[in-house]
Amino acid sequence: MRSTLVGFFVVGLGAFVFACGSGGASESASSEEALAPGGTIRIIGSLAYGQTSDPVAYSAKPTYYGFTFSGHAGDAVTIGVVAAGEDAYAWLLDANGHALASDTKLGTVKDTHQAHLTATLPGDALYTIAFREAHREPTTFTVALAGTPACHAKTCADLGANCGGLADGCGGTLDCGSCTGTDTCGGAGQPNRCGGPPPPPPPACTWQLDFSQRYGQAWNPAEVAFVTSDGAVHRGMSALDLEASRNQVPDIVKTLGSSANVTEVRLYGAGGGQNVLASHAGPYVYGLGDAMWHQVNGYAPGDFVETTLLRLFTEPEHAYAELKEYFRTLFVQAEYLVPANDLADYRTANHQLMAAVDSGALVFKLGTGHGIDFWQTRQVVNGKAFSFQFSDAVGLDPKIGMQREGAWIQWPTTPVVPVCR
Repeated sequence: MRSTLVGFFVVGLGAFVFACGSGGASESASSEEALAPGGTIRIIGSLAYGQTSDPVAYSAKPTYYGFTFSGHAGDAVTIGVVAAGEDAYAWLLDANGHALASDTKLGTVKDTHQAHLTATLPGDALYTIAFREAHREPTTFTVALAGTPACHAKTCADLGANCGGLADGCGGTLDCGSCTGTDTCGGAGQPNRCGGPPPPPPPACTWQLDFSQRYGQAWNPAEVAFVTSDGAVHRGMSALDLEASRNQVPDIVKTLGSSANVTEVRLYGAGGGQNVLASHAGPYVYGLGDAMWHQVNGYAPGDFVETTLLRLFTEPEHAYAELKEYFRTLFVQAEYLVPANDLADYRTANHQLMAAVDSGALVFKLGTGHGIDFWQTRQVVNGKAFSFQFSDAVGLDPKIGMQREGAWIQWPTTPVVPVCR
């Protein structure tokens, strides 16, 4: 460790006293020696809180040795200075050389005094621990420095708080005030912040909500009507003849008590008036018939026809390009249904099929249920024959039938979701 010499001229806790005797000049061991060092201090090095110095050989040339350390306002320091087999004197000096603490009181037993200093530091500065042997006798010193950093209490602003009570981090409590108006402390979900409750989340987007936003009235199955080929108007979903659809092809829809086929589906305004809000024919009637066939034969739940009617007046008719992407997605989503030993060939088959659709070599029809049927889509890969059926009835989720002929057949669907504002 490389030492340096530092000059201090200090007003301390007394004045130096010398006495004459047969042994020559020597320093008195009286209480007058509770002094701050003046003159030169040999700085041995620096210490940090929690460190003990290596042994320092002391020769009294110069009289005072020292260590420096960096401290901050409010830090509580404890310093121990030990002279091996001798008496230790010690001082704590600020950056200007003023003594903040000292220990120069010798005990009753010679050569046993260990200096002990405690202080609370007044500011951020470089401090010096100065020491010497009480009688300037050669010895070895060790210096131990312990320090507890000052606790700096937080403010409400530091903690981002504007209401309520909080601990300041130093054993105290902050009062950050109260809220005004309808705000409460923590009301917006942030502790110690004023605010009101967050707005409720928007309602779930359903076909009923989509319908009400589109038409300005709630969905009511009594406000639909079915126009038959003879011109009669049959109002209310209850007019449908579900049983007649049990063995019918989907494009034939009947109403109770009528032999004529339904050709148009209407939606009336609320209240039973004559205001027609929407009217659909063709593929929409097919979609309704498809739903009736599924429900009456037990392939769909008991509200399937009503849900389909709701969707017929809410869901926009799909464009050709949109349906292509639904089918492309279905092929990927349905891979979990394919036996592992067929999966690679299945992927090749549906890739070939969609390439034919993309190129226009194969075209499916919109809104007529089976837009492409099995016999139109047969693909042979490694001796395995795969074929597919596209179903795109209006008001129903797009569906594909897929099979490896003679081995397996599956019917996955992909849901169409409502779009709410």
